[in-house]
This record gives sequence, structure tokens and C-alpha cells, in this order.
Amino acid sequence: WGRDGHTVYLRWECVFIRKGREVVLHGTSEAMFSPEGLVMSQTDYWDLTAALADVPLLGRALEKVRARILRNR
Repeated sequence: WGRDGHTVYLRWECVFIRKGREVVLHGTSEAMFSPEGLVMSQTDYWDLTAALADVPLLGRALEKVRARILRNR
């Protein structure tokens, strides 16, 4: 639960086969609940880099950007 007591964060993985290769997407879901326990909003965040790695030019460009971000942490 988040600090406000009304928000939940859930980490997840989506695994699928693309072009004969296993692809794993890592993500996080954020859900906000009303005081009555009803879902008021839900948002998913994920890293699409793994799924786009096979796309010519785009995959290489994304990998370079990702490596640069990780280097500057």
C-alpha cells in the first residue's frame, strides 16, 4: 500500500514468445481505491524496450538510450 492507504502498487512480468524468442516485459500497476474499497483509477507502467529490441534501427537506438540512462544513474 502507498502512504495514503488508498493506493496499491504491484510489480509484474509479462512473458511471451516473439519470433521464436522469449520476451519479458517488466511493469508496475498503480491502483487507487475509494474509502468504500472501489477502484477509482488504475495505471500500468512498463518497459517496452525488450519488446522493441527486434525492430530494425529502433531497437538499437532504444538500447543505446537505455545504456546511457543506466550509466548516468
